Amino acid sequence: LLSSTPLVSVHMLVYHHGHFLSQAIDGVLQQICNFNFEIIISDDYSPDETLSIALSYQRRFPGKIRVIHGKSNVGMHRNMARGIQFCRGSYIAFCEGDDFWHHPQKLQMQVDLMESSPEMTFCHTDFNRLTKLNNKKNVHLSKSAQYSPAKDNAYHSILENWALVTATAMYRTDIVKEFIASDLYRTEWPFGDFNLALFSSLKGTLGYISESTATWRKRKGSATNDGYDKLVTMEKSVIECMQAFMNISPVDPDFGRRCIAKRKMVLSHLAYLTGNIELLSDCQKWLEDNGFRSRAAYLARILAMKLFIPRQMHLKMKRFINNQLSAI
Repeated sequence: LLSSTPLVSVHMLVYHHGHFLSQAIDGVLQQICNFNFEIIISDDYSPDETLSIALSYQRRFPGKIRVIHGKSNVGMHRNMARGIQFCRGSYIAFCEGDDFWHHPQKLQMQVDLMESSPEMTFCHTDFNRLTKLNNKKNVHLSKSAQYSPAKDNAYHSILENWALVTATAMYRTDIVKEFIASDLYRTEWPFGDFNLALFSSLKGTLGYISESTATWRKRKGSATNDGYDKLVTMEKSVIECMQAFMNISPVDPDFGRRCIAKRKMVLSHLAYLTGNIELLSDCQKWLEDNGFRSRAAYLARILAMKLFIPRQMHLKMKRFINNQLSAI
C-alpha cells in the first residue's frame, strides 16, 4: 500500500524514456529524508519499454511508487494533468523521465526551505547540464547569462530570463492544482513549466538553493533540442505566454518591452536559420518600432538569403546545422 501521509509527491512525466528512466527513479529513491514521499509516474503510452520499467519499480516499491497510464497517447498536457490529480503530498517536486537527481538531500533541503517560509510557493536549485559532449556542473555558478537563477522579484526574474530547470523545482501542491485548472495552462503552448513558474510567482515568494541537486539531460528529441522549426514554435509560444501574463499582471512598459525584445531577437535568428523571410521581417519590424535593432543587420540577412546563398545551399546549411543541434 502507498504511504498514507506523504509530505512530498514526486511527479515524473514520462514518454519514450526507457533508456533513462531507471536512473531517474533511482535518483529519487536515494533521497535521505525525515518525512515520507511518494513517486507518481505518469506514462503517455510510450512505444518502448518505459511502462514496463515503471511497473517493475512499482512492484518492487508498492508503498512508494504509483504508475499512471492509459490505452492511448493523450499528449503532454493531459498526461501531466492526470498525474497531478493523484499527487497527495503538500509539495510537488518534478523530475521528468530523462533527467535525474544526483544530490541525495535534494528533497530535504527544499522542504526545509519551504517549511521555514509559509509565503513561499516554489523553490529551485542550481543544476548540471548533461549533453553527449560533456557534463557541465553548477551551471548557475558559471555566471552564464542564459541560465542565471531566478530569485528576488520572481515574476520579473522569470519574465526576463527563463532559467528555472524543471528537475530542480518544488511547488506547493495547491498552487500546481490551481494552475492546472486555470486558463493559463494551455495545450497550444508546448510547455507547462514556464507558465507554472510565472503563475506561482504571482501567488507568493520564490526560494533558491545555490547547490546543484539535479542533472538536466539535453538530448535529441526533447522540447529544446528538436530542430529549429520546433524552436520557432517554442519561441512564439513563450512570447504569447509572457504577453498573457503581463496582461493579467502588468509590469513597467520599458521592462516589458525589454523582456519581449530578448525573445524576438532569438525568434529573428531562428527565422533566418529556417529561411522564413516573413517571420524575420515581422520580428525586425517589432524590434525597429520599439528601438531595439537597426535595419542594417536585417538587410544583411535578407541579402544573404536572397542573393549570396542560393536556396539549395541555404537548405543544405540548414540541414547541417539542425543535424549538429540534434546530435548534442
